[in-house]
Amino acid sequence: VGIPSSSVEEICNHFGLGHGLTESMVAVASLIENTGHFADVSLKPSQITQYLEKMPEISLQVAWIALAKQTHAQQNIEQFMTTWRHQRTTINGNHLKQMGLSPGPQYKVILETLRFAWLDKEIQTPNEEQELLHQLIQDKT
Repeated sequence: VGIPSSSVEEICNHFGLGHGLTESMVAVASLIENTGHFADVSLKPSQITQYLEKMPEISLQVAWIALAKQTHAQQNIEQFMTTWRHQRTTINGNHLKQMGLSPGPQYKVILETLRFAWLDKEIQTPNEEQELLHQLIQDKT
């Protein structure tokens, strides 16, 4: 631990490690280097999720072990792996299509906004999700 992610990649390449293993090891080094991206107490669950969901699962597990003395970092990794990454909306693309929205990049933006609102406890019921959806659509028009 303590080796910069760029050096980890060079070391992996030097030893001819496969792409998947190299990617995982670089991700571990990156997680350890950048704990501020997911361990800062001021971050919302959605912000932590956005950062951690890009990481391979094995890298999260290894980083959790390596960060044994950083309790908040461990707690956030654990929360992400057990709860946050599984958060889904009750609304999906079919609902948006039925509402008359044309399929496109706005679907991802809307569904991510709804998911992040659930994660951050800005909404807590399907009715609140519907209200936020209508507000998002109204803001777009």
